[in-house]
Parts: sequence; C-alpha cells; structure tokens
Amino acid sequence: MITKEYIFSGIVQGMGFRPTALRLATELGIIALLTNIFREMMALLGTPIIKKYFGKLAPISAAGVNSMDVLLPSITRYSGKEMIPIAILHGILIDISVPVFVSFFCNL
Repeated sequence: MITKEYIFSGIVQGMGFRPTALRLATELGIIALLTNIFREMMALLGTPIIKKYFGKLAPISAAGVNSMDVLLPSITRYSGKEMIPIAILHGILIDISVPVFVSFFCNL
C-alpha cells in the first residue's frame, strides 16, 4: 500500500537529498542510499555528455548536493575552474535547504 511516507520519500530522494535526511524506515534508508549512489555514479560518468548536450551548469545540477565535494573534480574538469564557486554554493544551498523541505513535505 502506498502511504504518505513512501510518497514523501520519493519526493525527497528525487530532489537529490542525502539519505541521512530520511529516518523513516530501514528499507527507505537503503533505497535512499542506493538512489544516491546511482545518481552520483551517473553524474560522475555522465558529466562530459551532460555538459555537451545541456551546457556548463548542467553537471552541477545533476550532481545535486555532491557538487561541493565528491563530484567537484569532475565538474571542474569538464565545466571549467570558473564553475567551482557556483558548484560549492549550489551544494551548500541544497544541504541547508534539507530541513526546510523535509519539514514542508512532512506537513503535507
């Protein structure tokens, strides 16, 4: 049965938040972790293709919160050094927005 928690989980995972933002259940934590790993891998391996077809900012968007740490070298290599401040700011803003969005979706 689809519950409010599962819908909420899908929304939050789709937004690219870290799996630590979800403390609903063990299964959802595992799903969130795997989602995050697959998204990171796709962003890491797909950065050249994403940049080619969608522009210099697209790899930052695809990286989500990991644009400020794990995927920063890949973003720098393919989008240029001038994108470093934007990638770091993007990651920080998403990380800070987690409590706001989690609270918002919990109250729906």
